[in-house]
Amino acid sequence: MYLEGPVANAPNVVKRANGSSLDWSHVAFTMDPQLGKAVTEAFVRLHEEGCIYRSSRLVNWSCTLRSAISDIEVEKVEISGSTLLSIPGYSDKVEFGVLVKFAYCVEDSDEEWLRPA
Repeated sequence: MYLEGPVANAPNVVKRANGSSLDWSHVAFTMDPQLGKAVTEAFVRLHEEGCIYRSSRLVNWSCTLRSAISDIEVEKVEISGSTLLSIPGYSDKVEFGVLVKFAYCVEDSDEEWLRPA
């Protein structure tokens, strides 16, 4: 199977995160249409066993992958105050470390806008 873009780096992320030694010659992409039924079955079983759940909470969102990513896939950077950082997929640097106010909608919520303190 050929992987491209940010997904192609997944094996390196896994190795770096937990020092695992896996057989990468049998790698499979869970979004592959041929694996759809097996992936759905796995998620249903994990949900029934209480290993995974659905919740309304903040997630790590990758604008490049257009998907939520796990905590171990996030490259954390310590900053103090206003800092301009290069972000994949953006031509200009993005300012971090400054938060004035923000609000967001939560899907299927009674509240129109959620404003964290």
